[in-house]
Amino acid sequence: ALESIRPGDTVSLIDARKVPRRLLTGPSGDLTRVREALNRIPPPSGISSLTLAIEDAMKLLTTTSNPLRRVVVLTDNQALPWNLNDQLGWERIEDLKKQFKEIPAIRVVPVGLTDQSRQNFSVSRLSLSKEITVPEFPVKIRASIRQSGGSAPVLKTAYLEVDGQRVQGKSVDLTLPPDGEGTIEFDYVFPVSGEYVVSVVIDPDRLPVDDRSDGVVTISPGLPVLLVDGDPRLDATKSESFYLKSAFASSDSKSPWINAKTIPADQLQSLSLNGMKVVFLLNVKQLTARQWSALQTFVREGGGLVIAPGDRVDAESWNQLDRDDENRLLPMQFGAVQRAADDATSMFDSDSLHALWLQRFRRDQGVDFLQSRFGVWWSLKAVRQEEKSSGELHVLARQSNREPFLVSKRYGQGEVIQLAFPLDADWSTLPAKGDFVPFAYELTFQLAGHQAQRNVETGMPLQFSLPFNSQADYVVSVPGGGSEPAILVQKGIAPFAVYRNTTVPGLYRFSRVGERGLSHPFVVNDDRAESDLSPLTQAELKTLHEQYGLSQTNTLNESLSNTSVPLPQIEFWWFLLIAVMLLLVAEAALTRRMVHGGHHMAEA
Repeated sequence: ALESIRPGDTVSLIDARKVPRRLLTGPSGDLTRVREALNRIPPPSGISSLTLAIEDAMKLLTTTSNPLRRVVVLTDNQALPWNLNDQLGWERIEDLKKQFKEIPAIRVVPVGLTDQSRQNFSVSRLSLSKEITVPEFPVKIRASIRQSGGSAPVLKTAYLEVDGQRVQGKSVDLTLPPDGEGTIEFDYVFPVSGEYVVSVVIDPDRLPVDDRSDGVVTISPGLPVLLVDGDPRLDATKSESFYLKSAFASSDSKSPWINAKTIPADQLQSLSLNGMKVVFLLNVKQLTARQWSALQTFVREGGGLVIAPGDRVDAESWNQLDRDDENRLLPMQFGAVQRAADDATSMFDSDSLHALWLQRFRRDQGVDFLQSRFGVWWSLKAVRQEEKSSGELHVLARQSNREPFLVSKRYGQGEVIQLAFPLDADWSTLPAKGDFVPFAYELTFQLAGHQAQRNVETGMPLQFSLPFNSQADYVVSVPGGGSEPAILVQKGIAPFAVYRNTTVPGLYRFSRVGERGLSHPFVVNDDRAESDLSPLTQAELKTLHEQYGLSQTNTLNESLSNTSVPLPQIEFWWFLLIAVMLLLVAEAALTRRMVHGGHHMAEA
């Protein structure tokens, strides 16, 4: 189609993804630049929004002076990207049309898949039980395999890959019903420290981009954890941190999985949090405003916080610190201390343990976690009733009477988990159970993963933590090939290499300039809704044509050469303006000449 471009015509290119990407800085008549931009388009991935892309194209056309303007949409007629229910989007396009004396034509050119080839198989986004863990500690990797557009059940095999290599013995067969899905799960143990790309893949079909799903798992030699003891004792066995320290020291590996440091509550400050992955507040009576602010910053930047309250907690003081509705750190506020009736205790409800990292403690898998008995606990209350269904608050575990026992909340890039009980033996038998040690590790690994931030959403920046005082330059390899520079950013005393242009889902890698072989992976997740290739119906095509003014052509060349849209009439007002200006100049010159001639006559 570029061969039919006439002298004076200009072309722009938009990659219609979730956020449209302009592939040229502006409309260009240099066809070599256009072809180069076409060759650099990454493979298709993630969802696309054609309303946003058309809106962006209309904005581009307002910057051109060509008498005839057109928007050409290349599409496989998939229904999803058209967003026919996005009334605001279509209204914005209609408003842009009003800026043109002659409304640009919007042509739709169907390419690629035909209506008879809509069957597709896809792998959903990976769900990882831990994004950061230690060697020899198992990780659960879960995904769904879906069939769309098919008319009969199909047998598919899913495989596990680590760093692009298929793992022997790790495959699952499942039968997919028409327009249905099945869930698969792998367990994998990483033997040594490192950064790994794990993938669930199926055999490629005609749309191979969604036949795999990737995630990054970081294996650390030892996680730094801070235990803030709210009741330190000379007799260590009576301290709030005793059981947790014992759990973290129980690893049989050569190097400890968790490097725990213990301090009393009055020594907690910003410097204490440097380098820590997770902080445990163990029966801390109260915190100062400065300590609270330091914890907010720590969690906001990706840290994990566990609040385990006991008999020393001043509920009013804690609740008062967390009054700011816009910046609250506590998942729930503390109510009153509850006590079980005589000869009665409370226990965990197995059916409430839905979180992936807690499922190993359910009735059919746990050892004795559900046998833990609680005689005393704190009641936890949502600040606002609507928070219970808002999505920002998650109840991870309930007790047998359905009251919340563990609750969590995302805060910035980190997470807070609030317990209704302490992690010592004063109020429960949990520390004496065989499942207490794996529970402590699972809780810690769950929270530590947020600081890694190796699996992010489309559009979120990638942040690679650098050694202190590092001034090294980094580049980022991007999906589809090529690399771009990262920028160096300082957060307090911690340096980061940052890359922000993540509109294209896929695998990114940071590497030091001049250093070969070693790279640090990140995955930008996409929305797999695009894997449903259902086409536009005749009624939807009619809506696009009659309501939104789009017309369909058979080929791209036809969309460019079709002259059914009248060329705008040439406007002559500016010729008239120039003519008037020339007459005025001529009149002024003639008058000056006459006056000049009169002076000569007077002198004679």
